[in-house]
Amino acid sequence: MTISKLINKLMEPQELLKHLLAFAKIDFIMHPESDDCYLRVYHYHKHWIKDGHFFKIDDFGGDHYHILFSSVGCIIKGFDHECEMSPYNYGEGEPLPDYIADHDFYKGAPAELATLLDDPALEKKLVTFCTWRTVDDAKWNFVSPSIPEKWDDGIDTFLYYAHTLKQHRKWFEEYYESELDEEILQNIFDGNAFSLDIINALSPEKVSKAILENLKENF
Repeated sequence: MTISKLINKLMEPQELLKHLLAFAKIDFIMHPESDDCYLRVYHYHKHWIKDGHFFKIDDFGGDHYHILFSSVGCIIKGFDHECEMSPYNYGEGEPLPDYIADHDFYKGAPAELATLLDDPALEKKLVTFCTWRTVDDAKWNFVSPSIPEKWDDGIDTFLYYAHTLKQHRKWFEEYYESELDEEILQNIFDGNAFSLDIINALSPEKVSKAILENLKENF
């Protein structure tokens, strides 16, 4: 599937922000140590954008998604290394099809949003889809690629991770091989203050007081 077909399934920006914050907090509790941060799928950087939010979703299989929120709006850059839009499908020295090589994923994106991706760490050129939305926009914007009908650009993979609370609970239980209490998940999503009981319920083998302090510092 491509962004042209699935864009309407993407949440409203503020709803997406709430979901990602909840998921990143849960992953942080499950892997609070910096040595284990590579095991997190959802990453949050509090100070990356002034008065904003930066998330990275990384499946550690070659796919990653950067989601940046600022006072101007939100921009999402996705890279699915196995989808047909990925340059990794072509050998070294093999020319890319024009509809990949010439496609400008960022055409029309406001400079205030597009420049958020300029940091080298975000690998702006590694992209198979991009979408953005300013605070004044009524819908998500993107540049539709002229690619074969049955090709994928990675948007469906991103939507798999930008899921509902019910879907996240199922994902969590599969990924961590542990149960996630529905009430706890809802509390985290609602932005309620963390307690030692919540941390103990999620990660009983970790030092809860240290995690609680680190949560306050990192979120």
